[in-house]
Amino acid sequence: MKYLFLLLSLCIFSCSKNILLTAPQCIQQQINTFKSEPKGNPPQSVVQYIYHDKKVFYIPPQCCDQYSSLLDDNCNLIGHPDGGFTGKGDGTLLDFSTEAKDAKVIWKDNR
Repeated sequence: MKYLFLLLSLCIFSCSKNILLTAPQCIQQQINTFKSEPKGNPPQSVVQYIYHDKKVFYIPPQCCDQYSSLLDDNCNLIGHPDGGFTGKGDGTLLDFSTEAKDAKVIWKDNR
């Protein structure tokens, strides 16, 4: 049983690394920037989704009333799906919470 747990743990760890390795270079650079900064509260993370049949990258807000960011695979800002004073982002991505699929955490600051 403990070997099964070890095998599953290894797969989960390596699967996360594999997802990060397939992330666009600009996303990897953003993650390197996060790593060079003090750890946030809550910790920074990057989540990959499929949104309107395209791969996108969601970066949650760091604190109260700040926007989250949604980036395409070239790191172009698509918009801010949530956060801000209303919690509804900038109002340009109102369907993100219902249309975004296949969430995969590709990186989380576990320092």
